[in-house]
Amino acid sequence: MVRSSLQFEKPVESYLKPNTFMHWQGHTYRILFRDLRVVTIEDILSPETETQTIGVVDLVVPEGESPPVFAPTLEKLSEKLQKLQPPSERSADADLPQSLKDKAQLMVKKYKEIERLLAEEKDFVEKAGDIFRRTETLEAICQLGEIDISVASYYNYRDRYREYSGDQAAIAASFRRPRSFGHTRLTDAQLHLVDSAIVKYYMRKPRLRKVSLYEHIKSSYKRTHGQWIDPGQCEGSVPQDLVDQLFKDTLPMQAILNNPEKKRWLVPIKELRRTWVYDRINALEQRPDEGKSIIVARYGEEMWEYEQMIFDHFAHIAKRPLQYVFADYCLLKVFIVDRETRSELDRLWLTLLIDAYSRSVVGWALTYEQPCIDAIQDALLNAITPKDSELTRLGIEGEWPCYGIPLQLSLDNAWSNHSHSLETLAGLISMGGEYSSIDLVFRKPYKARQGALIERFFRGLAAVIKERLKGAIQSNHPKDIHNAAEEACLLFEDVYRFLLEEIVAYQNRPHSELQKMTPNQKWEQGMQSIPPAVPPLTEEVKRYFWREYHQTRTIQGKGIGLFNLHYWSPKLGTSKAPKFERNRPNVKVQYAIRYDPEDISCIALFRNGLYVDDVKAKELRLSNNEYRSVSLWERELSKDLARSDGSALRDWVAYLNSIRDMNETRTVEKKAAQRAAKRLKSGSSSRSKSSKSVNVQNVNEAVNQITTPQDREYQSRLARFAAH
Repeated sequence: MVRSSLQFEKPVESYLKPNTFMHWQGHTYRILFRDLRVVTIEDILSPETETQTIGVVDLVVPEGESPPVFAPTLEKLSEKLQKLQPPSERSADADLPQSLKDKAQLMVKKYKEIERLLAEEKDFVEKAGDIFRRTETLEAICQLGEIDISVASYYNYRDRYREYSGDQAAIAASFRRPRSFGHTRLTDAQLHLVDSAIVKYYMRKPRLRKVSLYEHIKSSYKRTHGQWIDPGQCEGSVPQDLVDQLFKDTLPMQAILNNPEKKRWLVPIKELRRTWVYDRINALEQRPDEGKSIIVARYGEEMWEYEQMIFDHFAHIAKRPLQYVFADYCLLKVFIVDRETRSELDRLWLTLLIDAYSRSVVGWALTYEQPCIDAIQDALLNAITPKDSELTRLGIEGEWPCYGIPLQLSLDNAWSNHSHSLETLAGLISMGGEYSSIDLVFRKPYKARQGALIERFFRGLAAVIKERLKGAIQSNHPKDIHNAAEEACLLFEDVYRFLLEEIVAYQNRPHSELQKMTPNQKWEQGMQSIPPAVPPLTEEVKRYFWREYHQTRTIQGKGIGLFNLHYWSPKLGTSKAPKFERNRPNVKVQYAIRYDPEDISCIALFRNGLYVDDVKAKELRLSNNEYRSVSLWERELSKDLARSDGSALRDWVAYLNSIRDMNETRTVEKKAAQRAAKRLKSGSSSRSKSSKSVNVQNVNEAVNQITTPQDREYQSRLARFAAH
């Protein structure tokens, strides 16, 4: 039960001090003066009215439903009044048994009668000049026939009366204990397991079936070896990170038990019966609007905020920058055009990382692709990179000092975020424990509130884009989309610079949530002038942010085989990159591979989480000892073209080379034809318009003849592939 701040016995005279405040009978008064029996007060809302003089006995015997409330200042008086407001679930008595209503009525009646008799006796004794002995008088009054209760019962009546401000309905509701309402057989630990599962999994859309929730609870019970958190043993609120770990099926229970700080909160429980779980769900569903109040009343506000408003929770408890970082994606509502033709339309995806403590943007990435592995890993690479050099390169004024390794990264449930590549990167970034690793946390499905701050940033950015950029999509109406496509003229680098300028402006703008501090100021306050520890951005470290291939590879006779290519390096087969295990000469070493999808001519080898070397594709080596840059999508396209042309799939490199050579040849011929067209145009300036048109037409026909059907087929397939 939530105890009132007035739970200890104090005489009413102790509150009647000059220049303090009192709330009584719906009015707020300032106490001006008091003597033995009377007190002088004034209404603070009507100070021009005359002061009032009331007896001390009148305050002890309330005329209405509520006793007077005292406080030294108006602020503290307001806080007390808010605390004394009864919880919403106790304010209605429509579903309460009549026995509880009668019990509350009798309790209030006896309490008021005792208070009246005490005040009268005290006034009588003090008028006679004697000393009033409250304890002895209280014991005598409680033994009277019409009252007949113990002194302990009186104090219980008094606490309830003050806690609920004399509201009989609220007092009656307080007699219904939360545990006994449909759950008489559950212990505190069992009830916490059921309530945690309901809040975490059942209170969502679409809602789980009851049987599915019960099976989930049963599975969690078995995985935790029949142990759960006892809220009574927790100091303050229940640790929500431990609740998450107990529900996490990939975390061994022994890892939790090995932590003595967490083990001490766990107690053995009996397996829950299906009917117990269903009864608890039914009890909450009978009062659907009060579910939050029930959970908060039993476990505190932290549990509800953690599950339902996770960002607000972390923003409140974060103690330093990079402690909690949130990631999300957004498809920008603006069309861009390609550099070559200025006619091909496209849209860009923005990936953003925001720090909960300072509300700072820590990292970002702008890509053509939909949310993918590379987008989040590029954003993380940007997060550990100081931003000064990029701002200087683009000539952007303003400061953006935020960078570092996130300690905990909160992600949505996009498939790319669950990749082994990102999971491995989170561990590799620590460089063997020299730096911090990243703890990946996935937000629950269907709970948009959990990314509230990033979504707020995206909404503000969308409004600025609509206002300032050509080609911005004003709405989803077809006409607005058509108009945006017609106006589109910006290139990728234009939008990149615009977004960078907006982020810098955001970083230097005061925020009301930060007490009018800017995110930069809050960041620097948290860092205390100590730069974050990040690994140097060497080529080796940059390889960590490449995409990880889903299988390992061994060294074969022609090198490392991947993508129907053979990768080789002088280190292969040496002690730095051995072919076989040292103590097992017949077992080949398994190498993990990371690669850049934009250029698969080079891949990086890793062994036991450590970088080994770069190896390059022999088939893509050029005559000048450089390597042809080939993207992963070009490889897939070439395979498709080779298949359709009847060539072997392993010959996709030769097919790609022939297509490229042909395109380069035709490009040279096209430029020559265009130069010839210009010469013809300048030489025919004195001729008639008809002859001029004939010559230009001949040149255009010559140019068109350069583009063969094979060229057009390649360009058509290329366009279709890029559209996907």
